[in-house]
Amino acid sequence: MLLAVAGAALVVIFGARALLKPRPTEEEIVLELVRRLGDAAERRDAKLLREHTSERYRDPQGRGKAEIGQMLSLYFLRPGIINVYVVRSSVDAINKAASPMSARVSATALLTRGPRVKKLSDLVPEAARALRFDVELEKEGDVWRAISARWDDAGSVRDYIR
Repeated sequence: MLLAVAGAALVVIFGARALLKPRPTEEEIVLELVRRLGDAAERRDAKLLREHTSERYRDPQGRGKAEIGQMLSLYFLRPGIINVYVVRSSVDAINKAASPMSARVSATALLTRGPRVKKLSDLVPEAARALRFDVELEKEGDVWRAISARWDDAGSVRDYIR
């Protein structure tokens, strides 16, 4: 009987904790998505990257979802381990009143290919590339998806690993 009461008390305590834990904000959800997509690129998880690309995707060069998928497939076919370090990310704007909800995100990532780099301080600057991504997202149902993106060199890798 004592064991049953103790068990019930634990269920109530942990259940109350879950209810009291604040829901993540949309900004936190989007920043977590940026981290997850970097991890997906390292794992060559094209499926997850496609799931977060809208059918309506169109970038400034006129590429659609299919073309971006082809670019990723070619990149993933090349030999070597892909290392992605998202060194900066921010939600520059979020429009919760829009239908669908929209967000603009900036991220800087360091990309390398070759042996596994376990920590940023082990990265060889000459073997990496710094890219800045500016991504427009819309929330389609419960899923944030890219509707446009542009990326450019983000300067010297050394600036990010000091």
